[in-house]
Amino acid sequence: MRAGVFLCQCGGNISSVIDLPALAKHVRKLDGVVSVAIGQFMCGADGHDRIASAVEKRGLDHLVVASCSPRFQGPTFERIARDLRLGENAVSFANIREGCSFVHRHEPQLAQEKARTIVEGAVARARHQSDLPRSRTFLHRAALVVGGGIAGMTAAEELAASGIDVHLVERQQSLGGYMARLSKTFPTEDCAMCSLAPRLTSTALDGRVTVHTLTEVDEISGPPGEFRVKLRHKPRYVSDACVGCGACAAACPVSYANDFDFGVATRTAVSRPFSGAVPATFAIEKKGWSPCKSACAVHTSAQGYVALVAAGRLEDAYRVATEPNPFASVCGRICTHLCETACARGDVDQPIAIAALKRFVADTVGPVTPVIKPTILHDERVAVVGAGPAGLTCARDLANLGYRVTVFEAQSVAGGMLRTGIPDYRLPHDVLQREIDQILALGIDLRLNQCAGRDFTIDSLLDGEYGAVFLATGLQKSDDVHLPGDDLIGITRAVEFLRELNLGRKPNVGSQAVIIGGGDIALDAARSIIRLQRQAGCEADVTLVYDRSEVEMPANAHEVEEALNEGLKVEFLAQPARLAGDHGTVASVDLIRCALGDADASGRRSPVPVEGSRFSLPADMVVFAIGQALVDDFAHGCEGLTLDGNQIVVDRETHMTTRSGVFAGGDAAPGGYFTAIEAVAAGSRGAAAIHNYLRGAQLLPVWPTAVAEARPSAEELATIEPGQRVPMTVVDGLERSANWQEVSRGFTRDEAVAEAQRCLNCALCGECDSCVRACPAGAIDWSQQETIEDVTVGAAILATGHQEFDATRKTPLGFGRHDNVITQSQLSRLLAASGPTAGELVRPSDGTHPKRILMLQCVGSRDCTASGNEHCSAVCCLFATLHASLIRQYDSECEVTVAYTDLRAPGKAHEEYYRLVQSRGVRYVRGRVGEVAAERDGSLSVRLEDTMTGQKREEIFDLVVLSAGLEASQGTRDIAQIAGLQTAAAGFIREYHPKLRPVDTQRTGVFVAGTAQGPKTIPESIAQAKAAAARAISMLSSGFALTPAQVAASDPQVCIACGVCVNACPQSAITLMSGAGAHSVVDPNTCRGCGICAAECPTGALQLGSYSDAEVLAEATV
Repeated sequence: MRAGVFLCQCGGNISSVIDLPALAKHVRKLDGVVSVAIGQFMCGADGHDRIASAVEKRGLDHLVVASCSPRFQGPTFERIARDLRLGENAVSFANIREGCSFVHRHEPQLAQEKARTIVEGAVARARHQSDLPRSRTFLHRAALVVGGGIAGMTAAEELAASGIDVHLVERQQSLGGYMARLSKTFPTEDCAMCSLAPRLTSTALDGRVTVHTLTEVDEISGPPGEFRVKLRHKPRYVSDACVGCGACAAACPVSYANDFDFGVATRTAVSRPFSGAVPATFAIEKKGWSPCKSACAVHTSAQGYVALVAAGRLEDAYRVATEPNPFASVCGRICTHLCETACARGDVDQPIAIAALKRFVADTVGPVTPVIKPTILHDERVAVVGAGPAGLTCARDLANLGYRVTVFEAQSVAGGMLRTGIPDYRLPHDVLQREIDQILALGIDLRLNQCAGRDFTIDSLLDGEYGAVFLATGLQKSDDVHLPGDDLIGITRAVEFLRELNLGRKPNVGSQAVIIGGGDIALDAARSIIRLQRQAGCEADVTLVYDRSEVEMPANAHEVEEALNEGLKVEFLAQPARLAGDHGTVASVDLIRCALGDADASGRRSPVPVEGSRFSLPADMVVFAIGQALVDDFAHGCEGLTLDGNQIVVDRETHMTTRSGVFAGGDAAPGGYFTAIEAVAAGSRGAAAIHNYLRGAQLLPVWPTAVAEARPSAEELATIEPGQRVPMTVVDGLERSANWQEVSRGFTRDEAVAEAQRCLNCALCGECDSCVRACPAGAIDWSQQETIEDVTVGAAILATGHQEFDATRKTPLGFGRHDNVITQSQLSRLLAASGPTAGELVRPSDGTHPKRILMLQCVGSRDCTASGNEHCSAVCCLFATLHASLIRQYDSECEVTVAYTDLRAPGKAHEEYYRLVQSRGVRYVRGRVGEVAAERDGSLSVRLEDTMTGQKREEIFDLVVLSAGLEASQGTRDIAQIAGLQTAAAGFIREYHPKLRPVDTQRTGVFVAGTAQGPKTIPESIAQAKAAAARAISMLSSGFALTPAQVAASDPQVCIACGVCVNACPQSAITLMSGAGAHSVVDPNTCRGCGICAAECPTGALQLGSYSDAEVLAEATV
């Protein structure tokens, strides 16, 4: 080694404490040192010349610089070494200023000794330094700017003005950021939007700036100069055909808190944040499917029609409820309403009464809604066998698609099990018939008393005029029972019993009836027998026997409760063993107790008989309701049709049977539960499948594409005030059990509206299509999907901004609990001419003008507690001062008090502005607030301590405004993680160096601007954005970039491929090569030289350039 040691006087900062000639004399004796020089400023031009001369004359290959911290002038000396062709890693530094002369200014002897040791260590280190490789990366002349606020737009325009193409990414639906939400700016009190609007326009019109709104950055990978960026574009659901008329927003029934107005006003699901928004196109906010829609078999937009009921728009609600389901009135009564089971409101108090609301709408609007007969579009005719819910739904959908449809029904009435299996008290026949008539009014030909296999065959239909057949025969008989005594008189089956009853033939019933089963059919039979007994003048004596517990019972819980109120007796955990008779007539049922064993295929625990537990029930009538079976007469004359037990074999995806052109659905070919709504869903799927078959193309989805469920989080639900479900009027149990009148009376209009208003609007957009009907331009586009776009850029600027501190974390201050406690941001919207009150300041609780206002500073900032942030938010004092000034100018009678910790007004004209506002009558009190309590009239009692005088007092105010501090927005936190950047307090992005490189981040080519880096004013954000743009322009103008020298490298001979380094690397710069000789590989373009991998490596295979073990140990062990 031929090293030169260069001692810097640093203008006396070093030489005034350390004897540099004596130090030089000592250094000359060190091994490998061939030249020593002392200079006034080694970092200046004279120092550069000294070094260059020594290298030329003495043949130096290493430089040892004893001066200030390498954090300041390290890059200068490294550049000198490169210019002199000494390569990378040719400079070793000895910090004798901060490390010696500064800290030992009054101890020169100690400083001298320490300097000798530090320089000796630097020389020792130099002996082990070797050249480090660097490679060039050619730069892509484009830039990414993340954040469409004032800083982001400023940076984008600066870059574009230098000829650089810009991708400006904003996650909201419009540019403008936080500044677009302000009323005015300090200290000039200029209109914020007036200042912002020209930049919005110029940014949007700049040909080099591509604006991506409603867009997230998912990934930033690759080396500086060639970043590969993955953008995720969310659908707007409104096309560019939008003319901005706002008709869609006026028609939308959904209303929720408007984030743009900081929650002081509401918005609709389709909206535009402000009139001058860029882009001007409206957007629909949709999180996915609401839980109720996800749970529904036909995926009815229940949230949509509930919202329309809440708005009093019953005709629109009826349209939404019946579009996927022609049996809205029916399902409103007898559906299992899984939608209510899934309802998120149930996690707060009770689910929305969705089924009851559907019934109300269908009963109110259905009878007066005209049916429009569709146009015949296709030549093919379709036959439907079975006029139950599946068959009639299939017929309706096919008719609406333009087909001629004929429905064949074996019974004398249409409706299937809805008509023959459900009694009047639960589903009035006239209600069902009305909805059947509406289906038939579409032009559908219904042929009753036509039994497949007897009056016609499926083969004859296909050989004749029909192009396809849909089988919806259902399960029309009861399952067989095999018990001793099952042939006794008085034993019947529930399906046949109910059919006889519902077709008008009054069956004979005994005085002591036992029902075997636990489903809806069993309950319907039991409750019907109770009515028949009472109508015959007998006391009701009906016992239901079920072999599991009440928890496993498949019948609806409210049906069970109603049956018990009517006098039904229930024996749980019992099953029949034998039927005993007297002269050929049933006399009793022998039962055996059961215990629950392991779960069966249905997930329910199986009943296990208990030995020695037999008992008997007297009975002169026993009804078995233990399942249904297929009547397979229709299969005669259908060549190629396959049956499997009680089911028709179908292809699940297409609903086609094993016979071409024959489709099936409903209970006979179930795709889900054996319920009415599942049958309706099967009918719709069958119609879509038949349409695709006849047209020879996949035109309609048979099964809907799954959509993510939009369920509110636990935190969101916790903010909802529990309420009470609106009860529905039910006829008294004893009164109703003697007649066939409907048990539930339904909602009144006022009750329905009140119940609908409890909806949480989980998915935001309820997909009611009101906007589609209202839009004159036809701009609503539901086909839009989330898309991914890959772009390549040379540099990135992050200007993702801040968010307001969540003041609910300061519970004693009452924010979120008291209506009249608001934040400065909310006050800004109330004072804005474009705000929800058009600039009129009113109290949120009652709309009156406040006369006494308290502004409380430093809420969540300058706070060392766990619920706050330690930093000062910089703008809060003047933000409050601005609003106090505006209030006093609008209402000179209003008293405004500002309670501050320390009033801070740094910056040009800020102190003068504070004095001006103070002269306008604003009272400033240095004080702390202990608690804010609400009075009955909405005013606020505030316990305040004057920290200047120590005086404590209580004052009454009409409005309390909290100056909540600034912290990093969620977007800033997200992009920091995606880009692999370090963050500082409160989540702000950490700059590389606060003085020397204030807009650089730890990742080369990625810069930061605005409040993403920390709290600052608007002018400061603009200045920083220009600085970040200048850094990006400087980088991209060179055409190429060099990989850093101080990066990690892996030794394949030592690496054991354990993967520890891969998991430890914050930049994801390390990959693991597999196969023979597996080892880790470091990408020098991505590595930032943090050294974490080297510290974590268990074998020492990873070494950091300039910080190898040999270098560090040589310096440390001198």
